[in-house]
Amino acid sequence: MLPLQVSSLFSSISSTISSTIPSTGKQCSICGSSSHGLHFGAISCRACAAFFKRSVDMRRVYNCRRSGGKCDLTLDVRCICRACRFSKCLAMGMSLGGRGSPSDTQSPSSSGVVASPPDSDTFSAQFDTLTRVADALHRLHQTFLIETPHIKRPLSVTFDLVTEYSQQYVDHLPAFIKAHYPYSEDFTENEMNELCKNYAIKFIFFESGSHSAAAKSFDKIVFHDGNYIDINDLEHYFSTFKVAQFTPKDAARVHHPSFTRFVKTLTKPLSLLDMNDIEKAALILLIFFEPGIPSLTKETDEKVMRGRDLALKELTMYYKQTARSADFPIRMARLMMVIPCLERVVDTFKEDMRINKLFGEVNEESLLMLAGF
Repeated sequence: MLPLQVSSLFSSISSTISSTIPSTGKQCSICGSSSHGLHFGAISCRACAAFFKRSVDMRRVYNCRRSGGKCDLTLDVRCICRACRFSKCLAMGMSLGGRGSPSDTQSPSSSGVVASPPDSDTFSAQFDTLTRVADALHRLHQTFLIETPHIKRPLSVTFDLVTEYSQQYVDHLPAFIKAHYPYSEDFTENEMNELCKNYAIKFIFFESGSHSAAAKSFDKIVFHDGNYIDINDLEHYFSTFKVAQFTPKDAARVHHPSFTRFVKTLTKPLSLLDMNDIEKAALILLIFFEPGIPSLTKETDEKVMRGRDLALKELTMYYKQTARSADFPIRMARLMMVIPCLERVVDTFKEDMRINKLFGEVNEESLLMLAGF
């Protein structure tokens, strides 16, 4: 099971905009028009400052549908791509507590927030790993789309297409981890193989749950490209399930409880959390850096804990620098509770695979291997 590509740029909070600052003669660092001073830590015009504040306050999620995050922003076209506009706001240093005038410090939105924010480089460096992993995950989704031009979207998918999706993850995951996960170079080939074997199915299911949650879809399991499994029509999903003793109707009846459990146990909790990209990046790292895998040694566990500690440290710093700082211990605890929910869903899948093995062959490379058989 996989899910609907949802781009969410990490949120940060700042003070309110001063409407009294005159033009300074300098250019807005976002769109190049005349600026009106310092807003949220960056020289900007009132329009870009208002756009940034509105995006943060309303927790807007934007997708770049034009140039893969590389749109040229000018005064004339700044409203065409909100994703790139918001990305540039962050890149130019708009962040927690960046203040444009003394009146900003009295705004309700800045209450309870650290009064002396770090500069933009320090701000982003405090959770640089999580930012890089989040960006890399979006690029991975784009790679999947490029590799599957033959797949129509949106579409209620069948078992064989989900197998193809799963195989994409299996093919790309080791290189993705080595390129973007911290300390990956410290693991031996055998250690990395064992970690990936333990991780792959959890990563795929977490992706499915988070995309479904973002789509507010509780009768479907949504994939990165917008396609989905229709839980109310599992007979269609199993129409390509080639097991002699199982008709599609039989398979739908046997496995329906597992699909509804997926939604109840994973999709709905994730929907209540309403995660952003930074939180999602932290979770996929914590799921990967799992100590106590039976096939690995104590020395490997020590390396695993380094990665886990880094993810937790950066997530803590992120919460301290954003609007969620006031309740971040509770927020963080709720986020951690996703992991046992995910474990329960994976255990259910493994039981389903054991049942399928009793009745015939299933694609071992893309499914049984993922389940750890």
